[in-house]
This record gives sequence, C-alpha cells and structure tokens, in this order.
Amino acid sequence: YAQPSLRSVRLLIISNDSIAVDRTLALSGASDAWQAISSRLDDGPSGRATVFVGTADANGRPDDGATVIVDLP
Repeated sequence: YAQPSLRSVRLLIISNDSIAVDRTLALSGASDAWQAISSRLDDGPSGRATVFVGTADANGRPDDGATVIVDLP
C-alpha cells in the first residue's frame, strides 16, 4: 500500500550485488486514502535477493521505504 499524497512508488530488486529490477510505479494521482499497488515481474532474478519498496523522489531526497531479503524461485 502507498500512503496518502504519494504520486509514485519505487520497486528495486538487487540480486548478486547488481540491480535486477528498478521501476517506478505511478499512482492514480494524489489521494487522501491509502492506495494498493501491484507489479508483476514476468522475468526476474532467482535465488536470494533484496527487495526495496518505497518512495520515488525526483528531488534527490533519499528513498524511504521497506527492505526485505527474499528467496525467489
């Protein structure tokens, strides 16, 4: 879920010390409510990877979000 007022969300997947996926998902405009987000990866890395989902900031501020380590099939 994306918090109110966000316009986009960043999805970053790092595998084997390299960026495997780096995409920004546009939201349906500014909202006063939380928005669900979804992204499908038809071809991505397998094995252990670090996944970050959070803010996408065009003004150079640091990304803010959550990072988890997952084992992908």
